[in-house]
Amino acid sequence: GGASPSSSIDLGALASMGVLVAAYIFTVNLDLVVAHEEGIKAVLFGVHASMSFLVALMAKARNRREGPSSSKHAEKPYALIGNLCAILCLLGGWGVTALHHDGELSGVAVSPVLLLLNRVPSVYIFHDLRPRNRFVPVVLMGACYLVLRSGAQIVSSLLEISRVFDLVFICKNSVLLALSASSLYQFTSFIWRPRPSSDNMWLYTTAPLNVFPVLMGDMTAVRLLGAGAIAGSLYQIHLSMKLKEAEESRL
Repeated sequence: GGASPSSSIDLGALASMGVLVAAYIFTVNLDLVVAHEEGIKAVLFGVHASMSFLVALMAKARNRREGPSSSKHAEKPYALIGNLCAILCLLGGWGVTALHHDGELSGVAVSPVLLLLNRVPSVYIFHDLRPRNRFVPVVLMGACYLVLRSGAQIVSSLLEISRVFDLVFICKNSVLLALSASSLYQFTSFIWRPRPSSDNMWLYTTAPLNVFPVLMGDMTAVRLLGAGAIAGSLYQIHLSMKLKEAEESRL
């Protein structure tokens, strides 16, 4: 009649995650209670990220040991808890980099923690996670981080516009940001569900345009997005051709 060891572990992990969430919210709002809190915030974000990483790592190891989820035993509370902790770890890492002005590469470097995500059939956003598309969340969140960094700088310039140069900066980088972000969106959509395409002319046309964000971008985030879009487009062309060849060989 007592609780099983498995349920005890799940409840313990759930309680730990609740504490992590509460501590994370407290850290975000630390400036309301402590003056000159930037250094303390960076330390606390780092601690939260480390603790969340450990919980996510343990959940991933347990999920691999017990095998992938199926319709027969789809509910695995520890898998969902591990996913939420992986996301908390990402946010904690971003919290640390947000306190530094040159954190573009650091923010992207944190994104691979999402490789610890588990497939959870009962939750929509984790329903289709499989080994073949496990890198999609990493690419998507890395791109989102860079887009947010770029967007924040553009909005900041827009609020402080005082010269013609500022207007040129805003317009040019907005166009370059939209160009590279749209290419990365196409890439992540493709690798989420890879499929052969009969016509890659649109891809051949747009891929070279991502050279402009790399060469003309005034912000590190925009240049990194452009470089990522070029790499993604080349990989998409390569994989699409291989899939098309494989499909034709079966006919």
